[in-house]
Amino acid sequence: MNAAIEALTTDGDALIANLRQIISITPYGSRNGATNGLSFTEAAVKDAEPTWNTLDYIVPADLYQRKYPIVSDAFLIGNAEWNMDSMRDTNKVFQDSLSGLSAASVKGRIARACAYSHTMYSSTQSAKYSVPLITTLASIIPISTMIKWHLNYPPDIAEIAYCNAISNKQGGMNPYVTYPYLLSRAYATGTGQAPPSSTQIVSQANALIASLQSFSTDLQKTI
Repeated sequence: MNAAIEALTTDGDALIANLRQIISITPYGSRNGATNGLSFTEAAVKDAEPTWNTLDYIVPADLYQRKYPIVSDAFLIGNAEWNMDSMRDTNKVFQDSLSGLSAASVKGRIARACAYSHTMYSSTQSAKYSVPLITTLASIIPISTMIKWHLNYPPDIAEIAYCNAISNKQGGMNPYVTYPYLLSRAYATGTGQAPPSSTQIVSQANALIASLQSFSTDLQKTI
């Protein structure tokens, strides 16, 4: 799967469609006979991130009428203590102008979860899942805000470890965590947003390197 994603040369909608074809998941809840509900996915999330005391859907579950399989996909679950609701207006759309997050870096996780939900569960999949799905990404987050948050707050060690743990539970991946450069390629085309500059790409890479170095230093202290 990784090799197939790394070989992709398409951008925009074609890239999104290709990612959807490559990534195959079995939402964790389905292994417990679930057809609805967050509780069936809690075990997978708690194993991956035991410090999260209360769980919530990053993308509002009412957009999918809380139906399977979306509702059982652990990649769409986050920590309720991130105060995500305070970042949504009455239409449940994330806005850059709103505040309330306990940590600014959470914006990056939200952006990547929003992109993942649209990539995997856009309206083109409705015939497959027989549930009402999102028709446009703008029903979750403005594309300009999503790209901004993603570039400003790239995946850190904790997010990468969490997504890897979820992959071990249900398969698949969030490609925008494993391959951060794909998000701008997928969503900048045709949105009026310029692709990331070389400066932004270098900055994003340096931030990830610094995070890895910090993690290595902390790990050595515990040994």
